[in-house]
Amino acid sequence: LRVEQGGGIACHTGRHSCFFQKLDNGRWVAVEPVIKDPKEIYGR
Repeated sequence: LRVEQGGGIACHTGRHSCFFQKLDNGRWVAVEPVIKDPKEIYGR
């Protein structure tokens, strides 16, 4: 599966993509930064 994001924020977590984690020694680790706090996006 290959996905190309056209820009901006695409994930509800405020990241560029929803593919922001990798499996490292059996643990999911976030590898992409938060661009904008979800509280600012959704007002909660």
